[in-house]
Amino acid sequence: MNIFLGIDIGGSSFKYGWGNCEEGLQSYQTLVLQRKNIDDFFAVAKELFNDVDSKIGLNNIKGIGIGMPGAIDKTTGLVTENNPNLPFWVEHHPRELLPENCNIPFAFDNDANLMALAESYTQKKNYVIGVTVGSGIGCGIVIDGKIYHGAYGFAGELGHICIVDKGLRCNCGKNGCLEAYSSGEGLRRRLALKNPCYAEMDLPAILAIKETDNLVGDYIKQGQLFLATALSGLA
Repeated sequence: MNIFLGIDIGGSSFKYGWGNCEEGLQSYQTLVLQRKNIDDFFAVAKELFNDVDSKIGLNNIKGIGIGMPGAIDKTTGLVTENNPNLPFWVEHHPRELLPENCNIPFAFDNDANLMALAESYTQKKNYVIGVTVGSGIGCGIVIDGKIYHGAYGFAGELGHICIVDKGLRCNCGKNGCLEAYSSGEGLRRRLALKNPCYAEMDLPAILAIKETDNLVGDYIKQGQLFLATALSGLA
């Protein structure tokens, strides 16, 4: 069997699935990070690979692709600088997530970069800009069918452009970033400044009350406007 495993690591969960070019995606699962710390991170990774092994056998996997937030040094494979949505995952290598003695070939990059590359491949387009909106905001750029990393590996960091002068503090340490207003985590933090009860709600619960809670509705609309403004600058 030529089966490949894809893993998308986000700020709040691991999403993973396997399949091949002939049959497409054959399985898709999500494992939630209950606590954002390194121990839970490795525990969820172990659960993921145990699940894959029990269902199809790791020995049947021909290759693994891993996407995760943050800028990744392509020479060392380490996440560099700060990583606002996974602050404990800095100066680590994705290989650390694989089972011990696992020799399956694997590739990795920023999650938004890989999303844009996948769209480029499947849609047969050589020039693609792809934006991801979740716990944070990512952006991948494909030029001539290849990921564009920029001179220092930070190309496409849309979430950390300044959208509001002297605005809210972002997880990255700067003020006024798009991510502080338009991402899921940014929305929740912003609401919690008005009422701490919002801090206990997950994003689906917040979105479910957008029509009945005026504050939620207003903040979502403003976040959408800021996101549209940032996207217009990419054109």
